[in-house]
Amino acid sequence: MTTVGAVIEISQRDVETIVGRMIDAVRPSQRLLDSIGSLLAGSAVERIDDTNRGPDGTAWPEWSKDYADWRAARGGEQTKLRLLGHLQQSITWNVGSDQVEVGASAEHAAVHQFGYKGIPARPYLGISDRDGERILQRVTRAIAEQIGGTT
Repeated sequence: MTTVGAVIEISQRDVETIVGRMIDAVRPSQRLLDSIGSLLAGSAVERIDDTNRGPDGTAWPEWSKDYADWRAARGGEQTKLRLLGHLQQSITWNVGSDQVEVGASAEHAAVHQFGYKGIPARPYLGISDRDGERILQRVTRAIAEQIGGTT
């Protein structure tokens, strides 16, 4: 009977290099965080312009009759949170050393996100299931690139 064997030698330097790459891989890069911020800001704009649903998929409440009449008098293409486009234009993201923040600076942004004095909340900021999947894909790709693999 013939026995076949192999010896694999891994040096301390090889182990240190691999571990270093793994540590770097789990630390988010500015490029990755910027990509995630762009994704989430785009999803918020899509909710306002197209879906009229919160990140959890819940449809936004209808307008009151009086407000619907007021909006109809202004004409043009409108959705529940779109009249002139100021809210969408104010959505931005800021990248920190290990985080990304997505928000809106329009004066009425918080009123729509959280509701206020009889105005129901119509949340547009947040992470949907679809966003979560897309973020995971980007993170997986970034880790694979960092440690030298492919996806």
